[in-house]
Amino acid sequence: MKSGRSDLSKEPSQFNDQILESFSPSILAAVIRRHKVIAAASIAGALFGFLLSFVLPKTFTASARLMPPDPISSLANGISGATGMSAQALGLKDPSDPVIAVLTSRSVADGVIEKFNLDQVYHSKYRSKTREILGDQVRVISSKDGTIEISVSDDDAKRAAAMVQTFIDELFKSNDRIAVTEAGQRRQFLSRELEQLKNKLADSEADLQKTQEKTGVVQLEGQTRVSIESSAKLRGQLSAKEVELQTLRAFVTDSNADYVRVQKEIAALRAHIADASQNDQDNEGVVALRKIPGAGAEYVRKLREVKYNEALFQLVAKQYETARMAEDAGGISVQIIDSPIVPDRPSWPKKRVISFAFLMVGFLGSVLFVLWQHVLSTRPEIAALLSEYRRSFRSAY
Repeated sequence: MKSGRSDLSKEPSQFNDQILESFSPSILAAVIRRHKVIAAASIAGALFGFLLSFVLPKTFTASARLMPPDPISSLANGISGATGMSAQALGLKDPSDPVIAVLTSRSVADGVIEKFNLDQVYHSKYRSKTREILGDQVRVISSKDGTIEISVSDDDAKRAAAMVQTFIDELFKSNDRIAVTEAGQRRQFLSRELEQLKNKLADSEADLQKTQEKTGVVQLEGQTRVSIESSAKLRGQLSAKEVELQTLRAFVTDSNADYVRVQKEIAALRAHIADASQNDQDNEGVVALRKIPGAGAEYVRKLREVKYNEALFQLVAKQYETARMAEDAGGISVQIIDSPIVPDRPSWPKKRVISFAFLMVGFLGSVLFVLWQHVLSTRPEIAALLSEYRRSFRSAY
């Protein structure tokens, strides 16, 4: 018994060595001798695949091509006009991203599902499962040429084309809804801010008039007026650059060249204002108020407040106009390059692909069969080992 187990323990390595020894140049001759079998199996496989392609269910794919907006949205278009910078100068991110996000959103999918009653078409009891199935049938990609292609696959050619068109219709509906909501809220917020600034500006002008009547100061000296105007100009430029930076932040990354440039300009303006006001005790302006008589100093403070409120009012008014234009313009401006049409032939099954795949299966399978037959015919001991393995396996189980 011990010797029997010892022999069996050596059999795997012995079997592998014999297999390797059997792979000799004679194998090529064996394959050539059985080339008719291999050719017949390959042809049979290709024929089977070709016939199978007629039995498999057909799938039709309809598609459409869209041109995304540039810049990203009408809001960005308004920003471009407000800042005097083109969309390219703003360094906007990929304009296809928001369009693809809307096309692949749940609300758009639900609109398509409800219109075509896809819950029943896909035999799904749950809407979430229907969305998953629909997502597998829809493909939305951004091409290298900057366009967006949306395609839908279905077993009905007409329904596939109609579903693509519905996706586009739902895109426009969602864009309008999103634009009205966001731009409207932004416009309402800026409207409130503008009203508050308007009242604040009116109050500061009234205070200036009272101070003028009280102090009797009608006109400042040339140097003082120049200092006030210079201070208001610097602070206005700083505020404008800060607004521009916040506008860029919504559309570009921190590494964008224009974003970095505006940051440097803001730092330079702040440094300039700091240098100019280092002699001013309140550190808020260029004019050194301690050098001006009491009545004149009070008048300068009031005048500076008016100038500052005027600058803020103008900036917010420009932002309000931009938001109003964005709301009037609507959502993302997408143009249809190629409208969906009913496909005239199925996209799957592809007869050539299936036929070639089964041809390769027949070829490789027949080659392996020929090689195995050659090994068994040239190495009888291998057949004996296999028989012994089978007996051992049956006795063990």
